[in-house]
Amino acid sequence: MHAKFQCESRSGLWITLASMALISILGSTGAARAATCDDQKGSVIFEDTFADDSGGWESDSALKLGGGALTMHLDPKYDDFSELNGTFNASDADYCMEVVVPKSVADDNPVTVGLLFWAADYNNFFLVQIQSDGHEQLYRRTAGTWAMIADLTNPSVKLDPGSVAAIRVQAAGNLIAPTVNGVDLKKVRAQMPSGPLKFGVHIETFKDNPAPGISVSVKRFRVTDGK
Repeated sequence: MHAKFQCESRSGLWITLASMALISILGSTGAARAATCDDQKGSVIFEDTFADDSGGWESDSALKLGGGALTMHLDPKYDDFSELNGTFNASDADYCMEVVVPKSVADDNPVTVGLLFWAADYNNFFLVQIQSDGHEQLYRRTAGTWAMIADLTNPSVKLDPGSVAAIRVQAAGNLIAPTVNGVDLKKVRAQMPSGPLKFGVHIETFKDNPAPGISVSVKRFRVTDGK
């Protein structure tokens, strides 16, 4: 099994992103819809509200399931962690998760949580993520190497710590169409990988992860065929 904890830092990419931090206040001014996955279309492939641990998520000591949440804890010795579902697959699909927006470790150290999709394994996947400082990005990890595909940051997306955010990705027909809290973000064309593909959750700190570490809770994860 591939390690779920990744040793490679994205610090170089974060520095590039930090240089873009002064974003334009222009953009969509429409009000964000409620943070929910209820607007997904099509037949349900997978849904979990974490009433118990029967959802097929791969076992890990850093993972707690049940009581209405999937909670991932990142120990101080790590700075990121990925979790894949081991019993369901999806390719062209509508992916969505409702997650509690985490607090930043410090003003210069935001916490990231993202939705993994089109994952062959823990070293090859796509990721749409939000940060506790209000940024959003699309990343790809290929053979263990990170690449930021697009800065998706939109000033209409409000990410208040403790609130529930809905991260949604409609990935079909070689088009990735992400939204956060109902706000449409930049669409990106991409070739879907071949083979059986998985989905999951990713968390990360911007840099160091001081004791006692961080925890992030997902309240719902839902995948439909989007048709």
